[in-house]
Amino acid sequence: MDYQQANDSNQDVTIEDTTKLKVMIRNNQGKPIYIVENNQNDLFVRLVSGGVSQICLLDVISKSLQADLKTDSFRAIRPEDTDSPIILVSSSNNAKANQVYRTLTNANITVFRQDINKQIEPITCSGRESVKAEIVNQYRHNYSVGGNISDFNDVIKSNVNTPAVPTGFDILDKVIDGGLYEGLYTVGAISSLGKTTFCMNIADQ
Repeated sequence: MDYQQANDSNQDVTIEDTTKLKVMIRNNQGKPIYIVENNQNDLFVRLVSGGVSQICLLDVISKSLQADLKTDSFRAIRPEDTDSPIILVSSSNNAKANQVYRTLTNANITVFRQDINKQIEPITCSGRESVKAEIVNQYRHNYSVGGNISDFNDVIKSNVNTPAVPTGFDILDKVIDGGLYEGLYTVGAISSLGKTTFCMNIADQ
């Protein structure tokens, strides 16, 4: 599924303003409501194809909130009516996202944040506690050593059979087992001994 297919087949998924957002907070049967920066990226496609039922666009909600701030209408939503939490996906320095987060949390609406630069999987379970548990699991995967060790091992395994790239210097290639492999190499020597010239010669090969 690409961006256009996601938009064409899921017109009913997108929430256009805060009036509909308030309705969904009450009536989405405990399932999370996503607020995302735009609908032209891989995240939007993953959310739609993953079964997420409601998605808001940050720019639209941010503009609509400005009018609602004057009436403070979000405070009319009682905490017991808000079993459908909001998941706000953005970069941490997005000013609009920060404003939306403050507005909603000040109105006692449950909002979880996820970093758009991290791996995000669609959450379709119901209820604040279940959504929170899934958010924590994704956080651990993204930030802990234990959560990333399997990915690290997969990268190592995938590079085991990567062929060497010859340097063009036969004696050097024999010493380093056939040439250069994927990874970082450090060339060290005293000043003006020819490190740059040597590396440029390898690049020319």
